[in-house]
Amino acid sequence: MRWLSRLFGGKKKSAGSAQKTPEAAPEPTGPYLTQTVVFGMHPYRRKGDDSSVFFVDKTRGISKMLVDTYGNIQNFPGILQEEFWVKRVTPNSMEPQICFRTSFEPHEKGWLVLWEIQPDGRYWEDEDGFGAESDPEVLLYTFVDRNGEFTGPFRIYKLGTRRFYPPDQNT
Repeated sequence: MRWLSRLFGGKKKSAGSAQKTPEAAPEPTGPYLTQTVVFGMHPYRRKGDDSSVFFVDKTRGISKMLVDTYGNIQNFPGILQEEFWVKRVTPNSMEPQICFRTSFEPHEKGWLVLWEIQPDGRYWEDEDGFGAESDPEVLLYTFVDRNGEFTGPFRIYKLGTRRFYPPDQNT
């Protein structure tokens, strides 16, 4: 038994030794988001999943909901729809509700929001490859500024393997 206490018990502490306590995570300074990746009302959502995203700036007393628990985008800024990609998606995929992966990535003036409105067709396949579709992945983007506001409508970011961000500066 003594070997077990040596194996698992470690060294005995003297009566005067200091006990280390886990350090708490530091409070964020400046504005932050409560989540940076959410999946919304996806087909595999489990009970209790929470997709809410809040913009928080404690120094200015701001707490603003950007996405609710079910993936509904609040104060939806709209979508700049262009025929070349709109014809590749179903109309209900452009409803202001997250159904697939959406990320909020730090950007120089806030956050870049990448909203996947249509996954690659392989998303639907099972382990044997059955059920796959020929759909291209479609990602849209916009920005959230340091006041928690969308800066403009969502625009095409990626269609299949072709990227449209950053936009061509020459046009």
